[in-house]
Amino acid sequence: MSTTRAFAAAFAAAFVGGCAVTTEPLTEVERRQRAEQDLSALFSNQVPVTAPISLEEAVARAIQYNLNARTRMMDVAVAQGLAEVTSYDMLPRMAASAGYVGRSNVSATNSRNLRTDTRGTDYSTSLDNDRQVASLSVAWNVLDFGISYLRARQDNNRVLVAREQRRKSIHNLIQETRSAYWRAVVAERLKEDLDPLLVRVRVALRNARRIEESGVQSPIQALDYQRSLLDTLYELQSLRRDLSTARVELAALINVPPGEGFMLVLPDDGNMHSPEVPPRLDMLELMALTTRPELREEDYQARISADETRKAMRRMLPGLEFSVARQYDDNSFALNSAWTDTGLKLTWNLLNVFSGPANVRHAEMQQDRSELRRLSMSMAVLSQVHIAHRRLALAKEDLDVLTRMLEVDDRISRHAAAAERAATQNELEKIRRDANRLLSRLRRDMAFVEAQNASGALMVSVGLDPVTDSMPVDDLPTLTEQVRRALRGWSGTSGIGTPEWVIDELPSPGVAAPDWRIESLPSRGVAQPDWAITPLP
Repeated sequence: MSTTRAFAAAFAAAFVGGCAVTTEPLTEVERRQRAEQDLSALFSNQVPVTAPISLEEAVARAIQYNLNARTRMMDVAVAQGLAEVTSYDMLPRMAASAGYVGRSNVSATNSRNLRTDTRGTDYSTSLDNDRQVASLSVAWNVLDFGISYLRARQDNNRVLVAREQRRKSIHNLIQETRSAYWRAVVAERLKEDLDPLLVRVRVALRNARRIEESGVQSPIQALDYQRSLLDTLYELQSLRRDLSTARVELAALINVPPGEGFMLVLPDDGNMHSPEVPPRLDMLELMALTTRPELREEDYQARISADETRKAMRRMLPGLEFSVARQYDDNSFALNSAWTDTGLKLTWNLLNVFSGPANVRHAEMQQDRSELRRLSMSMAVLSQVHIAHRRLALAKEDLDVLTRMLEVDDRISRHAAAAERAATQNELEKIRRDANRLLSRLRRDMAFVEAQNASGALMVSVGLDPVTDSMPVDDLPTLTEQVRRALRGWSGTSGIGTPEWVIDELPSPGVAAPDWRIESLPSRGVAQPDWAITPLP
């Protein structure tokens, strides 16, 4: 008895001690160590920037080094690991045990005679006080196997969902990188001209005020000059403000330290081509409904919902369980110390018969909801394709107009430079002309950025992949080259070179989807290419 009490007291003390667990907040030293480790890990294992970065390299660096992209890739790996773990649930249950069994006294019994109702006075035992026992059992339930199979298939579909979500994140990442890259290029191209011109505009404003105060010039005319210069100054400052953060945004997207002074490949004016507008909206609609990651994700969600309905129906069925166990007991009174147990058992949770129909109806409603959500998303996708197509057409028109406007301003500047001018008045006119020319250049470059964004948005709305799972994401030069080829087709033009419009979209593993190609056909006597979008055989 004393041993039992001692054991109970020890158990109570351990239980009370376990309930008294406390945690301490992190110290400042630990937080600083974590911050230093994060700073070291943020930019580790990356190819250093040793040359000006092109658009293709920026996109490749974003795909390879962007932390959000890495997180999406890890989500796919986690989903694959979960699917692998779930697949083991289909195996039979196997349990093994071995141990020691002891008693503090003898397990002795006597018996009562049923005929005479007398109880014997002698006690007997058939069990040792100390025994060693072991067991190895295998059980397999047919119903559990069927439900585990459906659960494993659902998790495999969730892996495909994670892949489509990664595709969507890559699309968005490339679009953001393109936008930040071209805005940073515009800021870099105009940096040398913008700051000196801002100084000249401010000096011209002070001179205009002096002229107004001196009365040399008509007050209305002097004020008109000031108002024009102030409008120019405000627009220049607004554009500089809008472009000032582009380099920092690009650095974050390609995972480069924000303060690092990397250079960009700056295209010449003659290489800033206007993207082409594909005319076949009907084929773009079909491709969008086939390849958009959101719709593919809904297809897999529909599979998951359908399997959920099947699981609800199978839970209403009885379960058949087979079991085999090998037992061992070294009890000295037993004739056989080892033996085999076999069993066949039919189990049925009768409550599932009543709750099952409700579960089936709920699962079927989820299927209907998934179908309606897919149809709603399909309508949204079609709208996005039309909006992106229209946006690209308008951006192309704006770029063409602003390009011609810049050409006119260039000719005005050349003619004005050849003419004689008076000191004060003509200097103000020259500043205003230079400011207008720079503003035209800024507007043209920003229109080019908008056209590039619109072209990329159109291809994103169609769902074309600039990269595929077969691309080597751990080899930056090879990935850069493949991205260069893909981007030229994806956007119609990369901004440097001629448009190709050849896009091959490879299906994801396990996805029955056509391979699409967009190609430009040679046209005779026509300035713009003839477009064809056809499925590959």
